Amino acid sequence: MIPKRNFPSLILAACAAALALAGATQAFAKSGQFSFVTGIVTVESRGGGASRQATSGMAVTQGDVITTGPTGMAQLTMNDQARLSLRSNSRMIVQVYPEAAAHQGAVVELTRGTLRAFTKLLSSNKDNYKMRTRVATVGIRGSDNLMNQSDDGNTTTNYTIDGSHEVSSNLGNFAPIITNPNQTVLVVQGQAPRIIPTPPNLLEAAKVMVGTGSSNTSQQGDGSGSGPAQGNLTGGPAPVVGGNGLGYTLVDASANLIGDPINLQSIVVATNGTAFSAEAVPGQIVLENGALRGYTSYAGSQGTTQLSILGGAATDVSTITIGASTTIVLGRFTNHTGIAFTGTGLSPSGSAHFGYANAGFPAYLSDVLTGTVSYTRAGATTPTNQFGTLGTLTSAVLDVNFTARTLNASVGITLPQAGSNSGGSWTLTATNVPFAFNSFVAFSGGGRLTVSNGNGQNSNTNSGLNGWLEGSFVGATLNGALFGYGITDQTGSSSNHQSINGMVAFSGPSQNAATAYREGLVSDPRGVLDVASYIRSFATTNRPEEVTVGANGAVSAFTAPYVGGNQLVGHTPYQQGTATIAESGADPTTGLVWGRWSGGTATIGGTQHALGNTSLHYVFGPVQAGPVSLPLTGTGVYDVVGSTRPSDAQGNLGTLGSATLNANFSARTVDASVTVGINNQTWNGTANGVPIYRDQYFFAAAGNRIAGVPGPAVFNITCTPNCTPQFQRGSLDGFFTGRTGSGAGMMYNMNGISGAVALARRGG
Repeated sequence: MIPKRNFPSLILAACAAALALAGATQAFAKSGQFSFVTGIVTVESRGGGASRQATSGMAVTQGDVITTGPTGMAQLTMNDQARLSLRSNSRMIVQVYPEAAAHQGAVVELTRGTLRAFTKLLSSNKDNYKMRTRVATVGIRGSDNLMNQSDDGNTTTNYTIDGSHEVSSNLGNFAPIITNPNQTVLVVQGQAPRIIPTPPNLLEAAKVMVGTGSSNTSQQGDGSGSGPAQGNLTGGPAPVVGGNGLGYTLVDASANLIGDPINLQSIVVATNGTAFSAEAVPGQIVLENGALRGYTSYAGSQGTTQLSILGGAATDVSTITIGASTTIVLGRFTNHTGIAFTGTGLSPSGSAHFGYANAGFPAYLSDVLTGTVSYTRAGATTPTNQFGTLGTLTSAVLDVNFTARTLNASVGITLPQAGSNSGGSWTLTATNVPFAFNSFVAFSGGGRLTVSNGNGQNSNTNSGLNGWLEGSFVGATLNGALFGYGITDQTGSSSNHQSINGMVAFSGPSQNAATAYREGLVSDPRGVLDVASYIRSFATTNRPEEVTVGANGAVSAFTAPYVGGNQLVGHTPYQQGTATIAESGADPTTGLVWGRWSGGTATIGGTQHALGNTSLHYVFGPVQAGPVSLPLTGTGVYDVVGSTRPSDAQGNLGTLGSATLNANFSARTVDASVTVGINNQTWNGTANGVPIYRDQYFFAAAGNRIAGVPGPAVFNITCTPNCTPQFQRGSLDGFFTGRTGSGAGMMYNMNGISGAVALARRGG
């Protein structure tokens, strides 16, 4: 239904009057904040005064004048969920934006340049949300648009990306135009609005990061997954550079944040003095009146595992609701006869504690958030030992430093005397525990966890005392957390040994699920992963500022895992140092960048590492806000848009013969292959039916299987001539990028031969 026509001058006057009335009684409220800034972006407050450089997180209030320089760009997240992206060489005034803008309406004025607005998430009073220029007013109907105001102030152009807009002339008695998607309206001062063919340079303006032209040259991605266009409104080339070398496309995939499409559940089980976690979709979980009886794990992470709690009765069951959508269920089984776990059996020991909740969504969110959060205990099961003695949870703490990507946790337990078992007290203290993909684990003996008992002994000095803590952040905004714990104390007499378990749930503040991130894959040039069972490349999810990109996709710094001192450390800083960027490339459609460092010395974690004859390969996606949401059905064929030359540890360089990636969206699997020629040999790697994890990731590996341990999908490696199949080692790692997975990055390793591949889906 077309809404009633609005009269822009009357609405603006009414809004201004309301603002003046509110200002008479209270200070201007925060209207929003900068969520992304690159290059020169200045802010001048109401009433004038010195301008200041904008920074990410800085508040925006009514009356602020925001100006972007020739290489500047800013994105603002407003308090009513609208997002405004101001391109280079632009100027915008936040005319009316009260704290409750979703109910009172808002007005922003573009005095020059280009504004990209994302307003589909507005919850109410869309009729009162206006974007205006000197000559036109654009009203929104829950939609997205790109608006440009010429430098002379006489012409406004509005392109409707989706939804609909009402475009009116501020002068003259002309009827407004109601637009449909992909329509462009031109308003010239004193003339009636008219629909025109969309100028190609305006479409390019939705894609170009920064430019050197006048009013329309600095753009970020339009959310379609498109990358930087090869041009700008002045007709010259558009450089892929930012104010600090951060050149990238920003893909807006926030529309995918409405909920986890598969309703994945995080599961933790604690028994027999230890704890372990898994993920499963509702159809793979067996419940008995809400109590967890068993599950088959979700494919795509570490292989399929199965668990069943046999016999017994559920007790201590509780349901904890956090916010509008996060639910945590805790409980334990008593008198169970055992636990069947992936073909092996665990003998019954006290209680089998369980917890499950909505998995943290998006999967990568914990890796890119910043700030510190103290979670509050929201519930727990009663601690028990192997004899079923009920204890008391005296304390439970969870403090998270998202900026450092670490957490501190502690648990205090007491057990009363029961028969010949004298009971006691214990404390588990986990310090600086890293987390990734919303999950964490800590253990004694090198895993950042210390167990102490009431007799003054601790696990650092007494091997008879051990502990384990494992869990995850849960909920669509990580507003909950869940972990299980286990303690084994064999420091006393045989009649006083303890095997203690329990489960704790926490609540906390909601985090910003639309926090931007950049997905990537990095090779292992020094072979530090050779001792690993499967993995041969490093996968990393970075904050945008952690990846420094120059011209043509030349990445000179990023963070990624690394093995140092026999320990895997996540998000270690990598810097190019004196190494040469031997190759680099960028795809303007997907925003993918790839390249290879070779020779010289790179710095990893503050330590210099000579690359010598080896190469470090990388492939990174564009900066994206929101997760990938792949098509629900059908198939997709991906074509190579760029790659690095394969290399080995002996300094040989080869040629990529072919690389394929075919996705079966209905089955949520991919088939992939790669063929390279190097050192007079041809190497082939194939992986079929590889599960796609959380709509974004896939992984296959070659190597020996460990008995009883589930493995990932199989990466089959062959070579001719002089191949030695018995020594197959390698992996194929991949990720999708873009709103619907229009791009993909892959990293392969075949017996030490590595390379990076960037791909794009046919048809986008």
